[in-house]
Amino acid sequence: MMKNLMAIPLLAAPLLATALTASAETCEKPYKVDIPDGAQASKDVLIETQKKVKAYMAEGDAYLACLENEEKNMATAVMSEEAIAEERALRTRRHNAMVDEMHLVGEAFNNEVRAYKAANADS
Repeated sequence: MMKNLMAIPLLAAPLLATALTASAETCEKPYKVDIPDGAQASKDVLIETQKKVKAYMAEGDAYLACLENEEKNMATAVMSEEAIAEERALRTRRHNAMVDEMHLVGEAFNNEVRAYKAANADS
């Protein structure tokens, strides 16, 4: 009986590690949108790109919310202080990278719309 009780913590640790790893995999970062050259692109291409950018931004917001949920649901009771700090730092880096990328995509799209308008000002 004592041997069986000793095996439970040994079995629980890998299961817990798997559960924590699985939750980290649920947040999928969206793929960045390719922005066409506005001076060369047609209006239809830019409109289609705008739809893709809006979808990307929505997916980015969902990704950020997922990261926030992971933070709230982190099993801190079974983690060392160092492990908690590392997890939080990783999540913060992922969050900040997504926010930066979203800003860059939005800025790039706006720049190409301006380039389109400048190239087609006579039309």
